[in-house]
Amino acid sequence: MAIIKLKQNSGLAIFYNKFVCDFLFYRLIRIIVLLGKVFIFMIYHFFMRLKEIGGGIYLITSRNKKELGLAFLRVQERYESSEFKGKTFSLSEFKEWYKKNNRGKFDYCRVWTAFNLPSYALNPLFDGSFKYLSGYEKNLRSLLKHLKGDFYVVGLLEDASKEVIAHEFSHAFFYLFQDYRKKVLKVLSGHDTKDIRAELMSWLDYTQEVLDDEVNSYILESPKALKSTIQEKLKKELENIFFEKSKEFSYLNKFLSGYPNALR
Repeated sequence: MAIIKLKQNSGLAIFYNKFVCDFLFYRLIRIIVLLGKVFIFMIYHFFMRLKEIGGGIYLITSRNKKELGLAFLRVQERYESSEFKGKTFSLSEFKEWYKKNNRGKFDYCRVWTAFNLPSYALNPLFDGSFKYLSGYEKNLRSLLKHLKGDFYVVGLLEDASKEVIAHEFSHAFFYLFQDYRKKVLKVLSGHDTKDIRAELMSWLDYTQEVLDDEVNSYILESPKALKSTIQEKLKKELENIFFEKSKEFSYLNKFLSGYPNALR
């Protein structure tokens, strides 16, 4: 085999070295640009953000359904699902159960895009009850680790509708504020909500403990989504109670402008 040695200063050697240097420089620039795009994408499409609303309410937002859904899935289901309430389970175990009851599909993050939890329901992220936390769960834990005392967390997509915002914050009001809770329970006790309760139990897998809270929230958010008949008087009374409480929070005043008419 003949070996051709290039003289150091030959035209071919200079051309070869320039070609290699230009190629490597070009590739380096491409890699830097690509990494920059990935970083910008992650900043704007991932990384949940925490905002203090006031009164012990904290809002976590994300632009990404998967990030939000997988961050909250296990703690949310452990808190209110009749199947998983109080249990320790892995994400794979939940997926298996979900697909078995959903014609083989796992579309949880598409179906469920808003979450709400009292502070004690988040303990499994901190006390080791849930082993092998996902990256999404670790991000959620990191955002919440400095919060103390009794508080409430709402998780929303950044482009959440007014209806969804009203639904999730009504849960926070119901848990944190005794005056709000008493007014809602008084209104509910004066109306027949048996059919609504049965419907929510049948297709949303809620436990008895959260039914009053859920009845209120679903009437506020999406009464048209329920097959049960909802009395207009009941709806208006609950809307007015929520509207009066929401006035105390500038964030809600900004996003719920025109409420309750905005929800009709």
